[in-house]
Amino acid sequence: MVEEQGARLGIAPTCAALGLARATFYRQRRRPVAGAIVPRVRRAPRQALAPTERKDRDFEGTGIERMTTAELLSTFFGPSGRSP
Repeated sequence: MVEEQGARLGIAPTCAALGLARATFYRQRRRPVAGAIVPRVRRAPRQALAPTERKDRDFEGTGIERMTTAELLSTFFGPSGRSP
């Protein structure tokens, strides 16, 4: 209805007469059909590591080994794994 009357009277006055915010009119006008929504694929940043590099990069070349959760707890809180 707004588009039909808007062509003759203008969008702003038609929306004002109907009590409809112009932003709502324009938002609904550009909305695609419900089934046509396609999610956008996000590109990886240029400086992102390749999957193989990501997997191997953690402690490579540092001389540090990865610790398990139990080892970390015993290191910081003693053999019981609880705070004193």
